[in-house]
Amino acid sequence: MAEMQYRLAADLSNFFNKQELFNQRISDILENDEKTNKKGLVEEVTDISNRIDKIELKEKVTAGKIAVTVTILTFIGGVVLKAINIFD
Repeated sequence: MAEMQYRLAADLSNFFNKQELFNQRISDILENDEKTNKKGLVEEVTDISNRIDKIELKEKVTAGKIAVTVTILTFIGGVVLKAINIFD
């Protein structure tokens, strides 16, 4: 019985050690490493998200500029056509 408890305690200790190593590896992937100046996944995702937001904003502004330009050119074209019809 004591030998079985010893083996169970040893197995549990090994499990905790392996779990700690696994947790450390996950932590190394997710968090920044100041020693190597390597960004972790959390910061990289934040950076990428910010870049995507900026790109989407630029696309919306560009679409708005195009719409305003088309509206102005259409208005100018209409005025020119009316002027041509008046002088015709």
